[in-house]
Amino acid sequence: DHWDEFRIERSMLRIGTFLAAKRNSRLRERGLTASQSEALLFLHENPGSSITSLKKYLKISHQAARILVERLREKELVSVRPDAVDSRLRRIALTELGCLLFAQLKQEGQDAGVCLLKSLSPEEMVQLDALLQKISESMQVGQA
Repeated sequence: DHWDEFRIERSMLRIGTFLAAKRNSRLRERGLTASQSEALLFLHENPGSSITSLKKYLKISHQAARILVERLREKELVSVRPDAVDSRLRRIALTELGCLLFAQLKQEGQDAGVCLLKSLSPEEMVQLDALLQKISESMQVGQA
């Protein structure tokens, strides 16, 4: 009987659904999609990346990545420049406005996390973090 595993999986889905709905609501207020938000995170952590790197990170087609970058460029959140060595490549970086928006989104995410986890002790938070990392790693190697 796998009742406990089923119950845990359902709890994780409810939490994920709740968090996604809250995040999507905040993003809609700013005229962003979840993919655009993820692109901002990637570009914050990897300034000057290529569209190819972004498409691999987001696991989308090259065309979808190009469209995503173009929409972010239209919103003045990213700049696109030719690569200094290979002019066929385009390098993407957050603009000042993109950095400001990313900082706001990050703060809102931290605030949501604080609210979500306020009932846990510091020790429980450490345990939860370790368990979530373990689950995440097992998903990446295809065990889940």
